[in-house]
Amino acid sequence: MNRSTTMIMKIDESAVVLSLLKSDLLPIEDVLSEFNSKLQSSSYLAVCNSLSMLLQDQKLLLGTERLIAFAIIYKCYSSQKPSLNPFLSEMISAACNEQLEKSERAFLLHLLQWNSYNNVKEILKQSAVDYIRSFDPSTHDFPELGELQREYGDKADPGPSSHIFADYSLKNLLHDPDVPRGCDPNSPEFDVQPGGNPRIGLGDRDEVLSELLGNFTMEGLPPRWIRPCPPRYQVHQSELLWIDPDNKHELVWDDKMCADTSRGATLRDLLVKGLKVTLSPTEQEEITTELTNDPKLVYHCGITPRKLPQLVEHNPQIAVEILTKLMNSPEIVE
Repeated sequence: MNRSTTMIMKIDESAVVLSLLKSDLLPIEDVLSEFNSKLQSSSYLAVCNSLSMLLQDQKLLLGTERLIAFAIIYKCYSSQKPSLNPFLSEMISAACNEQLEKSERAFLLHLLQWNSYNNVKEILKQSAVDYIRSFDPSTHDFPELGELQREYGDKADPGPSSHIFADYSLKNLLHDPDVPRGCDPNSPEFDVQPGGNPRIGLGDRDEVLSELLGNFTMEGLPPRWIRPCPPRYQVHQSELLWIDPDNKHELVWDDKMCADTSRGATLRDLLVKGLKVTLSPTEQEEITTELTNDPKLVYHCGITPRKLPQLVEHNPQIAVEILTKLMNSPEIVE
């Protein structure tokens, strides 16, 4: 699997890992057993990825937390050969880093099972605190980086970068320039040490670690590859030009919208009846009155050229009245 792939832990997974890192009084093998019971193997790469990023900075994790973190990375790939562990190069580099505590370097050599450091099972029965307290540096020999690299061959060498800008990428983790290096991460609260150096509270530190565990990726912050847009070619005479017509449409108000549709309803009802039977004199007079009061009702009364013969048959006087009103309209032709 390509380790450059972006993999981020879930929120619940980062909470579990953070609690395990703080279990420094439990035997390390019990911590690893709990790790196996709470996390799926599909999450191992994301977990180890985040832990590896935290371990690159010596100020983030306490000594006991660093031991547990390396033990988790070891445990995730313990069923395979050490050379198949994708984090092998980091473990070898840390084991030969003279700036780290000798107890941590020796612990890594046990995990790598290098030469006489082959009693890893006995080591994992101790808690991280007990291992550091009982460690005697005078009884341990530390190899050079070249020795370990020769032991594991090409697998121990991280090899050339797979990204052209990897060597110029900004590290994911940067120190806050406003916080001095002498901060005490074990302080129960934020206060000031003698001499004016501020401390970082334990609660603040746990919150920071939780955020980092849930957001770390293997990718750094490389410079942006600026790619300007290519210039446009000049349009040749034989080519078709794309024309964007400038159509400015104006809204036209519908005067009939929201008009009173009940207007002339009585007239229409009487005329519908007049197409079938002869209307009474009172009804005929009512139709005449309606048309006299509003001559435009004749256009909305519902009488069409096809219906006119029926009206002439049953009510010829009403038909004459309607034709008289339509005399000046274009519909009179029909």
